[in-house]
Parts: sequence; C-alpha cells; structure tokens
Amino acid sequence: MKGKAVALFALLCVVTAFSGRSGTAHADTWFQRLTTRVLRTALAEVVAILPKGKQETLASTLPAEYLPLLPATTTYTSTDVPKTIASASPAVAVSTIDIPAGGVITDVNVVNLDISHTWVNDLTVVLTSPMGTSVTLFQKVCGQENNVQLDFDDEGSPYGNIPCPPVDGNAYQPYEPLSAFDGQPSTGTWILTVIDDYPQDGGSLNGWGLEITWTAYEICNNGQDDDGDGLVDGDDGDCACTGCFAPVVQEYFVPFPEDQIKTALTKVFPGKNACNLNGTVLEVSDPIFSVVSISAYIDSTIIYFDHWEDGFEAEPADPQQPTTQIWGDGNPLNGVPPGIPSDIILAGNTILLEMPVQTSTRQSIVDFDGGDRFLTSFPVAVTRSAWSNGPSTLLAGALEVFPVEDWSTTYVVPVGEDVFPDRQYFEEVGFVVMAAQDGTSVQIDADANGSFETTITLNEGESYWQPDVLAGAHIQASAPVQVHLVTGDRCATYETRWFTLTPQSQWGNVYYSPVAGDEQEYHIYNPNNYPITIKRRINSGMLSDITVPANGNARFAAPDPSGLHIYSADGSNFYALLLNDATSSAAYNEAWDWGSALLPITRLTPQVVVGWAPGQDPTKPVTENGSPVWVTAAFPPASNSTGTIQICIDYDGDNVGPNQDANGHYYDQSYTLNELDRVLVYDPDGDQTNMLV
Repeated sequence: MKGKAVALFALLCVVTAFSGRSGTAHADTWFQRLTTRVLRTALAEVVAILPKGKQETLASTLPAEYLPLLPATTTYTSTDVPKTIASASPAVAVSTIDIPAGGVITDVNVVNLDISHTWVNDLTVVLTSPMGTSVTLFQKVCGQENNVQLDFDDEGSPYGNIPCPPVDGNAYQPYEPLSAFDGQPSTGTWILTVIDDYPQDGGSLNGWGLEITWTAYEICNNGQDDDGDGLVDGDDGDCACTGCFAPVVQEYFVPFPEDQIKTALTKVFPGKNACNLNGTVLEVSDPIFSVVSISAYIDSTIIYFDHWEDGFEAEPADPQQPTTQIWGDGNPLNGVPPGIPSDIILAGNTILLEMPVQTSTRQSIVDFDGGDRFLTSFPVAVTRSAWSNGPSTLLAGALEVFPVEDWSTTYVVPVGEDVFPDRQYFEEVGFVVMAAQDGTSVQIDADANGSFETTITLNEGESYWQPDVLAGAHIQASAPVQVHLVTGDRCATYETRWFTLTPQSQWGNVYYSPVAGDEQEYHIYNPNNYPITIKRRINSGMLSDITVPANGNARFAAPDPSGLHIYSADGSNFYALLLNDATSSAAYNEAWDWGSALLPITRLTPQVVVGWAPGQDPTKPVTENGSPVWVTAAFPPASNSTGTIQICIDYDGDNVGPNQDANGHYYDQSYTLNELDRVLVYDPDGDQTNMLV
C-alpha cells in the first residue's frame, strides 16, 4: 500500500450474500476473514501476508543452512524502548525484537516486562510471533494500582495469583498459553503490543525480553546429522517425513458435521406439514452439499489433510493411513489438491472441496466433510459452507473457520429466541460446539439461567448441536473449542443466518464495520450487570447514542452510506452482530438474509485476504456479480494522521497486476478513501475469492 495506507489499522470488509431468492451462504465467512487476516493484533507494523518480493523474509524462517546440533535456550532483549503509551483512548505502544537465527520453538517465556503506567487495569499486553500467532499475556489485571514488572512462563504461578500492584518481578502463567508458539520457527520479528483502552492515564513501555528454547531442524540430503540424533538424511525419520522443511503453523477442524447441519436446517424449516403450508414446498433432505474452501496467499504452502473417519494421525506429516494426504510438496504419490494437478500451491490458489454428503454414511464413506482436520505450513483463509437438497442455496449458510490457536474455553451467545420476537429472525437459535482434544468436557447453560444443565464429553474433532438457545447462554469447556451460531425464522421460505462466535475473552469495546444501507441492522449485546452507552461515528460525524440494558440487547439500523465506528462510552466490553435484510416486518426479511459477527479493534489488520466469495449462487452458471467486498478504513486510535487512505486491490491475491505498492506487491486497482468512507469492490471475473486488500 502507498502513502497514508502505511498508517492503516483497519480494513473492514464484508461480502454480500448470493444474488437470487435468498443467499445466506457466505457473508459471515467473508466478513470475518477480511477483518482477521493476518495478524491478530491491531497496529502491528509487520504483516504476515507478504508481497512476492518480500517472501524471502518469511521463507528464511525455515531451515536453509546448517543449524546448531543441540537444543539451545537464548535470551533476547528489546532495543527500541522506551515506547510511549499515550493518554488518549485507545492508545497502543508497539515494540519489536528481531531474531536472526534459531530453530523450532519448544518453549517461550517473556522476561523483564517493565511498564510504567497509572491504573494498570486499563492495559492489555499481546505477544505476536513471526508467523502471526498472537497470545494475550495479561488483560485488565488489578485496578487502580500502578506499573508492571513481571515475567510470563507457562510453568509459572497461576495467572490468578498475580499480585496487585503487579511489580514483584516473579514469573506467572499468561492469560493465554505461550505454548501456542511451540513448533513454530523462532527466527523473525516478534511484536509486543500494549493496548490502553481508557483515556486520561498514560505511561511507557520501558523494556521486555524473550527467553526461547529451540531445537535444530534435520536438513534432508546434505550428508549431515543436523539435529544431533545420530541419523543422517533418509535414515532419519524426521527427514523421511515430507514436511521436514515445512513446520506446521496452523491447525484447522472443519466445523458443523453434515448430520448436524441437516438437523439445524430442519429446525428452521421443519417441512410443509409442520409449517401448515400449501402448494409446492422444497423440503430439507439428503444429501447435504458441503463446501470447504482453503485459500493460499503465500507460495509453497503445504497442507496435511487428515480425515476423521479412520481416526486422526499422530503425526500428519508422516502419515500412517492411506486416506491422509499431503498437498503442495510436488509429490503426487502422497496426494494432490483438487484443482492443482502440479501439487505446488502458489499465492492466489484456492483449494475447493465440494462434496454431496449422505448423512447416513458419514462414518463408512471417507468424504471431505465436517470433522476433518488439516494443518498448514503457512496461514490460509478457510471457509465452510453448506446447504441441503430441496431448498438448496435458498436455505444455506457459511462460516469463517478460525485456526485452533484462536479457540478458547468460554463463549457467550449474544442473541437468542427471546430477543426481538416481533422480527422472527431469532425464532430459532442454536449452536454447534467442536473440540480439538480428546476428553474435552463441555458445560452448557442454554437457557441463560446461570446453571449448566448439560455436560458432555467430546473427543478430537467431535461436535455437539444445541438447539433452543436464549440470549446470554454460556458454553464452558475444559479445553479450547470452536462455537458457531445458527439463527432462523421458523417456517419462512427461507431464512437463516450463520455466525462464527468469538470467545468472550476476545470481546472488545471498539468495533468497526463497512456495511451500511437500508436493509442492514446492527445488534449489540451487553454482558455486563449494568447498562452501557454505545457511541456511533460515521464519516460525517457522530450519531445519537444507543443505550443497551444490563445483560440485554439493542438494535439500530445501519447508517448509509458510510463505514461505522462503534464503542462503549465507559470502556466496557460488548459484542456486535450485523444482520442483512433485517429491517422489515417478519414476513419480508427472507430474500437477502445473511449475517456476520463483528470483530473488535484488537483483531483488525492492515492487510486482508478474502476466503470463498463467488459473485452469485455457485450452483448456477455465472451471469452476474452481486456479491461485492465492502471496505472501510480508519487511522489507528490516538493517531495524528489526517487526510486520505489508499486501498490497493489484488483481485486474485496472486501478486500480478499493472501497479506496485510501497511494499513491492503488485495489484490491479486502488481506491482513495477518507476515514470511514466505504467502497464496494468487485472482481471483473465475477468471483472475489482470494482477493487481497
């Protein structure tokens, strides 16, 4: 990007639904994918989507030369401090540590974190690895006490034992485990972000360091014993695995198994007789048409695809089962990704796994379907979509799929069957929860009465469907899970919206959205035991405030035409959903029904890549493009920047185009926006999939 875009912190985008009678299949996915790629922390100046000319930076984190033989522990200290934490809200201080050489991480500790700041409860501190994985070290600890002087170690004292003030210099477990970095390369730029989300109090990030334990790689075919285990080249099991040059950086599970999708769709539309309808009505029936889209934006991405039907591999990079495939390594004998016969995955490639799945044969027939697991050597954008026979894409949904590193243990459902019953779009509400670890205990309070009435145990890749959900329902798990929400108007022909829920620990007090028009409606959920005031800002100024009752909901129509900036007046966290085709009476909200869950400011990024985004119903021949990418932009909080922001668009994410941005990436089109202006972007080929913004 050029000019002012270097200061850009939020590219907020959403793709509209299918053209045609009803299209709910992709909007939630597109919106969240665009607002989450690639870094998890706002204002970080390093991004994980690299232009082609810059990809050597990331590639150098993989073994390219001889590395030390034995495991090593090295301490690195920040050299760019102090960093000012402004008294404006929210303010952000960013410090980096560059590690020139290392290996595969086995342990990471944060040492000598030193922050001068009054009222430390204002602060959240996040560490981001060179591969884009983010871990929250602490979040709003203590109260009005001053300053921070701590270490963070997964083997330290429990997080809840952090003293107030937090200045004893001892090691404590972080808010999120540092083990999320294990297995990643240590080489590259590490980012520490300090976020102050309340005005008046300021301070300084004085210092911090990293203590990293790492081991060497085994480099194949160089005649040396690189990892010191006494074995050389092909005699070493590490080298024998195809992935020895490609450490895994992300793990995914395909959510929402097809039998549970059929149950959910039938709950929304139980059939002609149950709905007392006359004439010809399309009933929900087998098969369930499943779509899983994996979009790559870095050359030489490798994917290990592990089907659930025959059990998961202990080591997918060294598969023992014939159904497990390795894609992108140039070896067709161990698998070829559909649509890429060369078995080399390049930036701009999308792997589309489309499959009609019979719900009665899911176990006996190996399909690309819900419950499957795959791991990747570079970050990817993942979409999961589905619809049934009968209503087809008139009754469909799509989901943003988060990597396991973004899952958590506590979720709260922001809407339910008791919310705004006059509109009927929440007449049916349910969710599906999926585990990543065997023996995960999941407690569910579906009626939000404060008591967990359901407890289940899920193994790796297993999921549970929970219908009849009220606003404020809780999910509490013993290990990280992913949760997806389904809403619908019972017996409408047809109306459903799907949402990917963000863990409660990742909710925020500041959100942005680019979607505005006379058909959109925003829903705010207040999880606090007191009312909150929501401030609303558009490109022309402030709108009237919205009051949200304690543990309650509020809604308002989207402003048009402008992006939207919403935040709580007192800094309290809240959650926000967007509903399209939701402003009319109950009988008229079913033609263009889709929705999305907004992401807080801390998860917005300067570059984004679109997941699966066909311009119209994918079951029909392409005749139009009615599903644009919606984009708005804003300067970082507390920034003094003014003027315009340039948005650069690479239609296919392939680093090909007539123009070149300041980072050396080639692109096709650009737009110049004032802050909170919005633009709708269309790919001329009618398909926005893998668009890089």
